[in-house]
Amino acid sequence: MVKAYLSIITKAASPVQLKILIEKLRKTKGVVVADSVSGEFNAIVVVDALDGDALNKMVTKLSKDNPIIEKIATSVASSGSPSGEIC
Repeated sequence: MVKAYLSIITKAASPVQLKILIEKLRKTKGVVVADSVSGEFNAIVVVDALDGDALNKMVTKLSKDNPIIEKIATSVASSGSPSGEIC
């Protein structure tokens, strides 16, 4: 299982459009959390995918299905331990 954080920048969006996007993302399979945020990004989304290939397909689909999304930066989570064990 792969866990990733998606930092999303939207095209010029009204607060209502951003709210609709967040609600849509929350209903998407594999999305664990989706929140609007202030700062450089407009939204942060936590996703779980079976593997790296599934993650790439998910990110591509999210982008294609939501034309309001301008850019998605993907950060894959690690356990923080070189051996893969959770500390």
